[in-house]
Amino acid sequence: MSAPLRWSLWIVGAGTWLFLAAAMISFNGGDAPSTTVAVHNEITQNLGGAVGAFFAWWIYNFLGIGAWLLMLGSVVWLVQSARGYGVGQPLLRCIGLVMAALAFSGFHALWFPAEGTMGGSPSGLIAHATVDGLTSRIGGLGTFLALAGTLLIGLIIAMDEFMLALPGRCWALLTRMEVPQLRMPDLAGLAAAPMALLRRNHDVEYEDEYDDGDEEYEDEEEEEYEYEYEDEYEDEVEAEEPVVTRTSKKKKAAAKPEKKPARKQSKAKDKFAKFQLKRQPKQ
Repeated sequence: MSAPLRWSLWIVGAGTWLFLAAAMISFNGGDAPSTTVAVHNEITQNLGGAVGAFFAWWIYNFLGIGAWLLMLGSVVWLVQSARGYGVGQPLLRCIGLVMAALAFSGFHALWFPAEGTMGGSPSGLIAHATVDGLTSRIGGLGTFLALAGTLLIGLIIAMDEFMLALPGRCWALLTRMEVPQLRMPDLAGLAAAPMALLRRNHDVEYEDEYDDGDEEYEDEEEEEYEYEYEDEYEDEVEAEEPVVTRTSKKKKAAAKPEKKPARKQSKAKDKFAKFQLKRQPKQ
């Protein structure tokens, strides 16, 4: 098959899938050709219009919600085709998907037979007929086992490589998880718990006394060190003070300025006093 033809078919398939998905999502029980109402909607509520409502109603009426497994398988096929990977044995895989879809709808009919958007057969006509026939013959447990086996067989036929590798992957994931280990309580140690508590309190008191003794000893050492430091400082100061000798005294005496005689000062004071007396006015 040439590349243009292959991509043309892929575009048609993707468009069809999108149209059917939109029609199934927007399914309305009042749109024609639904049998749940006597009078249909004048304006079709389905996104796909009258054509979309027609296909959505018949799909749900025959297959039920299991039709979404067929849609899931179809989108996987589209993605694989776009990536350039072919799907081997497409007919056999389609049969497997149909088996899985009917089994899934059968679980709906077995557990929730009256719930759904369709009236009369919410899980699809095929699923309801199959479950009713199996339940009357092999009971609820036998029906559950038959549906579970059909679902697994259909998935293996449709996705054999993935389904066969799934248990190994799950086991590897579980083995990587760290499970906390639970320890059994020591029953023998419970009897000795009171004595251990007393010993622990005694050890704590002894540690407190020991810590107090250490603190006092450290304080005494600090005080002795301070006293020694002060003595050393005083000795250094005394050693630095200069020694006063006779020669130094002579030098100081020579360096002092000579005092002027006090006579000159007394004469100046007398002159100033006489000058003030002359300036006083006569009475």
